[in-house]
Amino acid sequence: MPAAYDQLFAWMTTAFSGEPFTIDAFRATFPSPAPRKVISDLHRLGYLQSEGRGAYRLVAPQERIQRLVEREDAFFGLPGRTDLPHAFCDGTAVTIWTEGAYWTGFSAGFRPLHLRVRREDIRAWRSIFRAAG
Repeated sequence: MPAAYDQLFAWMTTAFSGEPFTIDAFRATFPSPAPRKVISDLHRLGYLQSEGRGAYRLVAPQERIQRLVEREDAFFGLPGRTDLPHAFCDGTAVTIWTEGAYWTGFSAGFRPLHLRVRREDIRAWRSIFRAAG
């Protein structure tokens, strides 16, 4: 079953046909007690992009999917962009060692990154991952 924002996105795609729209147009088409919050959430979650002050455009579904994949791939490359010592382990190490031929330890919607780090570096790692979202 699709999430509420996925359902709204589908209806918005039909209503706005890829054209820019304003918060007022959104409010008139989709009455809501908090239209600005809904627009803000949709923008933050990658369903919308800003077209200027108070104007938005829906992100095409394929583009949204591609952005999600690129963001996740960038997240998996994050340890390599730090100077902190680390080692990939468990399912992540298997995937790396087999050059992607064998994947283990994940399911649809859950793809963990398994790292071994020094105990004294845990705070720094948490800070890095928080900053990366």
